[in-house]
Amino acid sequence: MIRNAVPWRFLSKRALQVFYQPDSVFDWVASEGGGLWKVPLLALTILTLLRILIGGWLQVRRAMQGEIPLPPDWTYYTPEMQAQYMQAAEATKSPVFVYVLPAIIGLASVWLGWIIISSLLHLAFTLVGGRGTNASALNLVAWAGLPFSLREFFRIIYLLTAQHPIVSAGLSGFVPLTENGGLIFVSALLSLTDIFLIWYIVLLIIGAKRTETITSTKSMVVVLSIIALSLAVQAGTSYLGSQMGGMMVTRPFFF
Repeated sequence: MIRNAVPWRFLSKRALQVFYQPDSVFDWVASEGGGLWKVPLLALTILTLLRILIGGWLQVRRAMQGEIPLPPDWTYYTPEMQAQYMQAAEATKSPVFVYVLPAIIGLASVWLGWIIISSLLHLAFTLVGGRGTNASALNLVAWAGLPFSLREFFRIIYLLTAQHPIVSAGLSGFVPLTENGGLIFVSALLSLTDIFLIWYIVLLIIGAKRTETITSTKSMVVVLSIIALSLAVQAGTSYLGSQMGGMMVTRPFFF
C-alpha cells in the first residue's frame, strides 16, 4: 500500500535535504512508493509562473517606455532580420503574448517534460534490468528536478535586480551566432546547458541506483543517453523554428 498521507512539512524538509543529502532522500522515495511527486512539481510550477509574471511585467513596463530589448547578437542580423524582429516585438505586446502563452509553454515544459522524461527513463531502465515501476520513475524525475526550482528562484532574483530579461540562457553566450547552421544548433544546445542541468543529471544517476536497483554504470549510461536525446530534440526544434521563422535563433520569451 502506498503511504500518501505524509505531512507537507515533512515533504518540504525532504525537498531541502535533496541538496545536501540526496542518498537518504532517494532511499526514502524508493521505500515510500508512488504519489510523492506533488511537492517538487508544485514548487517548480509556482516558481516558473512567478518568473513568467515578473518577466511579463518588465516587458510591459519597457514597452510603455518605448524600449524594445534587443538580442545580444543584434549586430549580426541582416536589415531584413532586424525589421522582422521589430515587427514581431510590436505584435507581441498583448497580454496573450506577454502572460498567457508563456504560462502555457512554461507549464507544458514542467509537466509534459516530467512525464516524457519519466516514461523514457522507465522504459530504458526496464530494458537494462531495472525493477522500478512507472510511479517510481515519476517520483525520481520529480525529486531530481528540484535544482530547476532553484534555477527559477535565481532567475527571479536576477529579473528583480537587473530589471531586464535574461538574454543568453545557459552557456549560449559563449557561442557567437552567425548564419552557420551548426553554430545555431550548438548555441541552442548550450542555452539548455547549465550547472542546474548537470546537478539534475547527477541526482538522476544517484536516485536511479536506489529506485531501480541497478548498477552505477547502467544508471549513468541510461540517464546520460536519455538526457542527451532530450537535449538534441529540443535544440533541433529550436534550430528548425529559427530556420522556418527566418530568424537567427528562436528564443523563449523572457530568457
